[in-house]
Amino acid sequence: LGNILMAMSVRPGTGEVFVVGTDATNEIRFEPNLKGKFLRVNVSRFAPPSGSVTITDMNPQINYSTHTSPPAVRKQALGDPRGIAWRSDGTKAYVTGMGSNNVIMINATGGRTVPDPITVGDGPTGIVIDEARQRAYVINKFGGSISTIDLSTDKEVSRTAFFDPTPQVIKTGRKHLYNTHTGSGHGHISCGSCHVDARWDRLGWDLGDPSGEMALVDGKSFHPLKGVKTTQFLIDIIGRGRGNLHWRGDKDGFADFAGAFQNLQGADAPLDVVSMQEFSDFLAACWYVPNPYRVYKPNSQSSTTRINPNRVRGTGVSFQSVPPAVNLFVAVNVNCVPCHNAQ
Repeated sequence: LGNILMAMSVRPGTGEVFVVGTDATNEIRFEPNLKGKFLRVNVSRFAPPSGSVTITDMNPQINYSTHTSPPAVRKQALGDPRGIAWRSDGTKAYVTGMGSNNVIMINATGGRTVPDPITVGDGPTGIVIDEARQRAYVINKFGGSISTIDLSTDKEVSRTAFFDPTPQVIKTGRKHLYNTHTGSGHGHISCGSCHVDARWDRLGWDLGDPSGEMALVDGKSFHPLKGVKTTQFLIDIIGRGRGNLHWRGDKDGFADFAGAFQNLQGADAPLDVVSMQEFSDFLAACWYVPNPYRVYKPNSQSSTTRINPNRVRGTGVSFQSVPPAVNLFVAVNVNCVPCHNAQ
């Protein structure tokens, strides 16, 4: 059905299951060959109990032989699909694009009913349909609002704000992770296409460049052919003591990734300095949830006493319960910290 599956809905009357999501072309090697076109935004459909699947690209307007589209075509793109809902007669479904800030309509075969999408608020995710009132309601996760769509005209007729306590640093910076229209050449991909919700797509990519040159970072030389590397998490990569970034350490800092917007995603230019700082500040506000197996206690205490007995699920199964009391993560001559420095 695809690599990242976001939402599904059963088509009324037929029982067909429609699943929206994305599928990457990571079998293709080298960054220049993937520029602006390393992913497809698809709808997959099948009728249980048959295993026969039909997959349809929901961006038929994209010419994948190039890395960019004209602005008018780029605005038609659907990116990062997160919701789907069917009309009761099964003739039309509405699909939300969290990265493209729009909603498209598809027919019973998964094809678009019209080229132009419905523009809604920032970050649309869930959608529900009220046939009796001829309305569809879309929650705009990033915009803190609900868009009302008139089903008779397929137009947004109102946008109602609700209280959103999200910190401003996140509101300002997260568009650089998710927005597909401003972040790519065709309007359908973003950093979040691979770093899904600042995490990963579970894939390995060969993003070397056979025509590239050796790079010198902190006195070390790095070859432009880097081999297959899995996508890394963006959570908790910002901060002091993190060292160089990427698996090889071939990026001096987060600002050095600005070129990926142009070289990999196909945008018109690298992301500017101010925007990269906004992106960095946003990611700095993202961190992993606390480990339920531990409480904060001085390292002078033994690893056994650092266990929280009221929260451990299955006493004795935690890594932290293994003696000796010394912290093996940092105590041995060749230890874990130089690479895993965000422990």
